[in-house]
Amino acid sequence: MWDESFGKPFNSGGADLNVSARAGVAVCPADAEDAQALLGCAEAALRRAKETDETNVSYSPGMAARSAERRTPETRLRQPLEREEFVLHDQPKLELQSRHILGV
Repeated sequence: MWDESFGKPFNSGGADLNVSARAGVAVCPADAEDAQALLGCAEAALRRAKETDETNVSYSPGMAARSAERRTPETRLRQPLEREEFVLHDQPKLELQSRHILGV
């Protein structure tokens, strides 16, 4: 039933749409004991499902290590941005001979 619901294209507003779904599964307490860690395990399994184009993937311990290795700069910068730990300093761009400011 799952695959039947998502496998067929449907028409909406004159456009044919294809819908797909992926699921990452983590089990408490086998994979993690607290909600935050369990969610992280499920997210790692979901990323794996998307990478492999599988419908659903259960969490395995190696997934967390691979996931941590691939963290993007955006992910690593999220907390400092939320805490407003960055300061922006503008620096003028000068045309040296005339000493006119061309931009910032």
